Amino acid sequence: MPVLDANTKRFNQVVKQKQGVSLFRFWASWCPPCRMMTRVYQQTEKKLKGKADFYDVNVDRHQELSERCRIRSIPTIVIYNNGKEVKRIDGVILSDDLQRQVEKYLK
Repeated sequence: MPVLDANTKRFNQVVKQKQGVSLFRFWASWCPPCRMMTRVYQQTEKKLKGKADFYDVNVDRHQELSERCRIRSIPTIVIYNNGKEVKRIDGVILSDDLQRQVEKYLK
């Protein structure tokens, strides 16, 4: 599954009903580090195809969701396992490092 745009409704569905690992990337188009992370996020999604679900949350369009998730800086990636937050990554990270972080919860 490719990276999907997330809104509050989709977020609620995933967090309440999803079994397995889901990642939510909080970002904005005007943010240079966020744009750098786009490629990293997409590469990681391709490497883990089918093992985890990847979602994008634009903080400008979904401010209420960003506030609810206590996003203080962007980019921020929040990893959920079986609907519970298990890891939060702030700032830029390499694709291999992100993959390792996700794989911890795939076992």
